[in-house]
Amino acid sequence: MTRSELPNNSLKTDSLTPNAPFHYVVAGSQGIMLAAATMLLLYIIIVVVGLICGLGWGSLLLPILVYHLLLGIAVAALWTYNKLIS
Repeated sequence: MTRSELPNNSLKTDSLTPNAPFHYVVAGSQGIMLAAATMLLLYIIIVVVGLICGLGWGSLLLPILVYHLLLGIAVAALWTYNKLIS
């Protein structure tokens, strides 16, 4: 059953149908694909910048440093948030 087939085309009715878990899975997979595409785009941009700066094949490893930096910031933010609520 698609949203257009639902009565009144409302989200509340959609969550009560047997297809509700399917909608949650589709929404989650779209977010994962968007995140993966964003990371791939960032990787390509960083490699191109590294090649322009003259790093050669070493620019293929440059994005790993950026990802580790972003991961460290995310972990630190979560750690701080958890300390604030506990």
